[in-house]
Amino acid sequence: MSQTLPISFVNMAGPKKDDIVMTDTVTLDGFQAVLQPGKYGYNLSAIVESDIIDRLDEDRARLLEWGLSKVKNPKRSVLKPEPWEEVAQGRYKVKFSWGEDNKPGIVDSEGTAVTNPDLPLYGGSKVRLALYQKPYVLKDGVT
Repeated sequence: MSQTLPISFVNMAGPKKDDIVMTDTVTLDGFQAVLQPGKYGYNLSAIVESDIIDRLDEDRARLLEWGLSKVKNPKRSVLKPEPWEEVAQGRYKVKFSWGEDNKPGIVDSEGTAVTNPDLPLYGGSKVRLALYQKPYVLKDGVT
């Protein structure tokens, strides 16, 4: 069952230079652990249009280069695949994850913080996202 929820995920400190703020809603897809952590912490996956992927691709090379500069031996490191996959022509599934220490702010259509952990956010829900991508360095590579 698809539902439209009047909520947005935002950077509570205000937008930063590299933030991507979506003006259109996107559809959540699959298992969601947004307001309460799941087995592997907080996560969200959504279907986005190719224009968002184009914007993410613009910064990806620069961010991966930064990540490789943090690896002990860059020649022996591996760059992991993009954290998105094409699911239909011009539509991509993007996955997000975060820890308790950097939870995104979640607000309703009036800008009021959503704090009810029992609010139903499931696959098919429509939301707006504000995001930024950040690579993380693993022992053997950069994602």
